[in-house]
Amino acid sequence: MMKRFFAMAAKFRSTSLIVAWFAASCGVALQAHGERPSAAKLLPASTVAYFRVAHAPDFVEKFQETSVGRLAKDDQVRPLLSQLYGSAADAFATVQEQLGLSLDDLLAVPQGEIAVALVAPEDDSPSIVILFDVGDQLPTAQKLLEQGEAAAVNDGARITTETVGEVELRTVQPPGERRPPVYFIREGTIVITNHAALSKQLLAVWDGGEGETLLDNPNFVTIMKSCLASEENPPQITWFVDPIELAIAVTRGNFNAQATVALMPVLGLDGLKGAGGAITLRAGDFDSIVHMHLLLEQPRQGLVEMLALDSGKTTPETWVPNDAATYTTLHWDARSTYDAAIKVYDRFRQEGALAALVQDRVAEQYPTLNFEKDVLAAFGGRLTHVTWMEPPARVNSRATLIGVKLKEPDEFRETLKTLIAPIQSQLDEKTYAGIAYYRATSTNRNSSQGEASNGRPLLRQPTPSFGIVGEYLLLTDSEKLLQQAILTRSDASRALAGELDYKLIASKISRQRGGDAPGLISFNRPEAAVRNIYDLAASQQTRDWLGQRADRRPGLRALNEALRDNPLPPFAVVAKYLAPGGAMLTNDETGFHYTAFSLKRE
Repeated sequence: MMKRFFAMAAKFRSTSLIVAWFAASCGVALQAHGERPSAAKLLPASTVAYFRVAHAPDFVEKFQETSVGRLAKDDQVRPLLSQLYGSAADAFATVQEQLGLSLDDLLAVPQGEIAVALVAPEDDSPSIVILFDVGDQLPTAQKLLEQGEAAAVNDGARITTETVGEVELRTVQPPGERRPPVYFIREGTIVITNHAALSKQLLAVWDGGEGETLLDNPNFVTIMKSCLASEENPPQITWFVDPIELAIAVTRGNFNAQATVALMPVLGLDGLKGAGGAITLRAGDFDSIVHMHLLLEQPRQGLVEMLALDSGKTTPETWVPNDAATYTTLHWDARSTYDAAIKVYDRFRQEGALAALVQDRVAEQYPTLNFEKDVLAAFGGRLTHVTWMEPPARVNSRATLIGVKLKEPDEFRETLKTLIAPIQSQLDEKTYAGIAYYRATSTNRNSSQGEASNGRPLLRQPTPSFGIVGEYLLLTDSEKLLQQAILTRSDASRALAGELDYKLIASKISRQRGGDAPGLISFNRPEAAVRNIYDLAASQQTRDWLGQRADRRPGLRALNEALRDNPLPPFAVVAKYLAPGGAMLTNDETGFHYTAFSLKRE
């Protein structure tokens, strides 16, 4: 493992790839360990990307208290998961033999803060910083580092050392590598960079030296404050990125790429001041709560101005069925988006260029149609997305429906006829409960999409359909879902708006972000998706499919054996841990703020 790390650190000259690799490997957060300053107090102000787990053991403990963690510990579920974990541990056996450490030993190494950052000073190329506390697991961590050094030496690397104060900097220098990995250990913390000068800078700040840190970056501070759920419940995970400075840093030295970056002010993208977020587990009424903030400069210009999120009524429309798996609705000022796009495009051409181009393209296919008057002006400003589990349980049972609000539905019917004229032969015109709609002509799917031994397909065949229902144009990949929406509109008892779990989530949303009117809200039922997975796992069709492929694929074999040896408990055992969740997106003077949460299920 450590050999692989040192090799990757030397090989990847694109620092962003190292960040992505390590973040995916660690997956975690924010909080100081012992007397050491936290990562945000050590990292320089020129940090352009940052990912932090506050305290790894605390994160694990909090996760175990969540609904998912408690489900995993349930007496009727644990045997199945334990067997799957055992299979993973067995698969790790070869690596374990090389390292002399078990999977549990490795997972126990992080004992405090973990942080990964990309630093981009103005006069140098970007550098990576990886910081993690190992606490009393230092002997295990040192063993891994020693093994990594030995493997690197075998591949021709040279180890050099330098003492700074009382700290030893160790450099792993592969042949010809200009920016080799450098690391040091201090106060139970391992710090790895690919720049010796940056290592010394971190040590100087650690000792109380002067210099601006990430906490002196006003954009970082604004975003972190916006994403703090509460003082009593600090987040376990935080992240931050400065997209403009990151783009400038990674394109430094590449003339063609820098020419593109130079266009950012013209496009208004220099108004993107930063993005960041935080994840907090088991806080107040919430099982988990996620905050994300996109910080924008005022006034908004160019492409940023195209993000024309509006606000308005968010109650589910009368056609949204009460058994929907998810429901999302947003208000969008399409005219403002189009006008902003015209400003940007015409800046490079001439006044009226984009409008003429769009109309010319539309006229090629639809000579009698005017895009702005017949299409753009017909949009009523609201879009709704609904998912629904189409029975029986399949891998792709989740069906999708999009509702587009229309200002004048009757007038748009004629426009719709014009739009579909070129593909009319590929559509079947149908009627259900008095509502006319169109469905794509059926096509036969071959067995490559997956057949079980009994001949029933493991994948449902989508049935693309669309039609005008009330004030909305509904488009879906499931005719059954469209029919469900049509029935729901004529029977209020079928509507999502009257469901207690939706009302509960809606009330929680109304209390977030100080009462700001959201431009988007979302509601989701994890139980619907989990039920579909449960039914799949319980079906003989799935067992047959796994059995036919278990000999050729170790992962499927492990799953097949676990399901065979551990009968699934009744679904009620699983369902009692699942609670609904919601989300909202607001647009204020600082930018866009997204909040998503799931409720506690006690």
